[in-house]
Amino acid sequence: MMLKAMNARWDLMGLVAGAGVGGFDVGLFAAFGARMEMGGTDVAALVLAIFVISYATLGFFCGRLFMARTRARANADTIARQLQDLEKAQRALFEHEKLAAIGRLAAGIAHEVRNPLGVIRASASLIQEDFAAADDSYRACQFICDETDRLDGLIASLLAFARPTTPEVRAVALADVLAHALRLASEELDRREILVECEATAALPVIQGDANLLSQAVLDLTLNAAQALER
Repeated sequence: MMLKAMNARWDLMGLVAGAGVGGFDVGLFAAFGARMEMGGTDVAALVLAIFVISYATLGFFCGRLFMARTRARANADTIARQLQDLEKAQRALFEHEKLAAIGRLAAGIAHEVRNPLGVIRASASLIQEDFAAADDSYRACQFICDETDRLDGLIASLLAFARPTTPEVRAVALADVLAHALRLASEELDRREILVECEATAALPVIQGDANLLSQAVLDLTLNAAQALER
């Protein structure tokens, strides 16, 4: 409906309608016996022309105004839809970045947990050798070994999921890398009430590297520094 209203030539329709109204008014005057004279000369044709031209001009510009308002309303609707799509895309990108950051954090935690698990399993296996198979302590040690093996398998799956892909080397602005990493760490920094200020980022050069891996490195350094501040 909006498209049809925009395509219609409302200015021309207003022109025709205005001319018709002007002619109707003059005809109405004549029907009631109104005399249109000036200095004894009949000026009915002149009055008719003035009325028709005036009303036609008014109708033309009213039609143009209606077309402009219709076009503006359609443009406003288009802009509103584009803004909604942009907001959805921004939310999706933010969620994607959050999930990526969580994956990197989970991989770091997995690395930290895996080594102690190996120590626990080796210790339980060593202690197990001091007991007979029917002993409760032997079964307890076996339970520890089984559970650490299960946890190690879960960690291996997590690491395989979070393993980085082949680096994509291209021109990277270090200022953008820094801003991206700080944006990913912003929630954690806010939770810890830590304020980070960046200075002279505009002077940072453009280098060749993988933007994602560089952002991950800066993110890891930032989070490690935040944790160190609380120790």
